[in-house]
Amino acid sequence: MGKPLWTFAGYISEAGGRIVQEWYDNLPIEEHEELQDQLNHLASAEKWTRPDFDKVASPLHEVRVKASKANHQIRVYGVFGDIRKQFIFLHGVTAKKKDRDKHGQDIALVRLGLLRQRKASIHEFIVESWPKRAGAQEQRSPNEARIIKFRQDHRLSNPRDPR
Repeated sequence: MGKPLWTFAGYISEAGGRIVQEWYDNLPIEEHEELQDQLNHLASAEKWTRPDFDKVASPLHEVRVKASKANHQIRVYGVFGDIRKQFIFLHGVTAKKKDRDKHGQDIALVRLGLLRQRKASIHEFIVESWPKRAGAQEQRSPNEARIIKFRQDHRLSNPRDPR
């Protein structure tokens, strides 16, 4: 497989927590793999479309996949970054399919505000990570992990949709 078209970044809180990355790494294995497959697909797609990706409230978008729990979806809210073909994950949640998830969107918008104020930052989001919980059945060596490259020290100043 060639170089991905898109890069992903994750939110770093004022306290230094990689909140979305930690949430992603600790999803149940089945949900983690579903979302991982979706992100790998989006990384190589020219154009992102529904039902996998949608605009929810300007400038906020969501990536979504089916969750293992009936009538639920995994949603990752984010924005387009300053770097061409970059998407920044601000908040991840498992929510009911039919719900609008206003609370999750509000969290993402607050985090976006902190990024714009330079009170928070972003990091390279590791798509092919693995759960770090005790008893995890599958472990991958660092050599097997494909990391989507991103400048770690980049901070968001003015997001725009590069499509």
